[in-house]
Amino acid sequence: MDQQVGISRRGFVKAAGVAAAALAGSSLAAGCAPKGSQSKSQGGVDAGSIVWTDEADVVIMGLGCAGVAAAVEAVAAGAKVIAIEKADKAGGATALSGGLIYMGGGTELQTSLGVQDTPENFKKYLSKALGGSSDPELLDTFCDASVDLYSWCVEHGMRFPGTVDETSHVVEPPEGVSLMYSGNERTCEYAEVAAPAPRAHAPEGGAANIIEPLLAEAAQSMEVLYETAGGDLVVDGSGTVIGIRAKSADKGDLAIKANKGVILASGAFTLNEGLVADARGEVLACKKRTAGANDQGDGLVAALKIGAATHSLSRMTVGEHVYMYGALSAGVLLDYRGHRILSEDWYGSFIGRKILENG
Repeated sequence: MDQQVGISRRGFVKAAGVAAAALAGSSLAAGCAPKGSQSKSQGGVDAGSIVWTDEADVVIMGLGCAGVAAAVEAVAAGAKVIAIEKADKAGGATALSGGLIYMGGGTELQTSLGVQDTPENFKKYLSKALGGSSDPELLDTFCDASVDLYSWCVEHGMRFPGTVDETSHVVEPPEGVSLMYSGNERTCEYAEVAAPAPRAHAPEGGAANIIEPLLAEAAQSMEVLYETAGGDLVVDGSGTVIGIRAKSADKGDLAIKANKGVILASGAFTLNEGLVADARGEVLACKKRTAGANDQGDGLVAALKIGAATHSLSRMTVGEHVYMYGALSAGVLLDYRGHRILSEDWYGSFIGRKILENG
């Protein structure tokens, strides 16, 4: 990287990655599986056959939370950015979410509302929640940077003016509440490991106000091509990615050169039958899927074509949310054989999944 754009690969990936990880968490519940590779090297497009139609330092495919967070960091570093988005507006899966951002360790909001939490306490909880499949280095980075991430969100236009709700267990924030529980923190198995603390941060205005402030900031120095589908990556003779092909609704076929790199942030592959079958074929039996209309895994397909290694593709949430509120949680949840299924105060998606597994 030259000095004209003051951004290193490691520094940019760390800054944008931590932001993108938490912000994407507002829309998708993701676990970490053991590192592995599902390479299907078919080769990208040879740069020698390309006539470039556009050029930038950084090209971003997908403008959900991850893509917009990456755009903010790239623009702040002085990079010229082109973003391509298959839909007619930004938002991705975040637009379908309840608008919660999971942060902890003693954020400014937690502290101001009297909630005690530390990065170490945060790690203990997430380590149990993720199990042995978590990536220790990634977990440490996420938890250690979480306090700064909250400040980053505020600096980039998000507001958290509400109170804390330490009694309910919610999927979407009640009006006037900015901090609440959204996981298994208070269940007995988890409370034995880490002191419970509400960590679901809800920006004022919901999911839209996660995307809109970031997008407004980045858009001042970023060209956005909506209704533009990303295609194959372009590689040079050494195999380095130097651009991407795309197809625009109004501009036709494009070939965008990326002098510093291509960032693939194009969302889930929930609606791609082939990718789902490869990753975890049994879930094809599910008749209902929670997804955006464009969740076809275009970025994943492009990466697989050049032999990229993959991570956590089989970690999918399969189930139905079942919440045991009030007096119900004081009872015992049994299966048809009379066996207790699990602790009744668990997170709703786990209860629903266990019911299905015990069916």
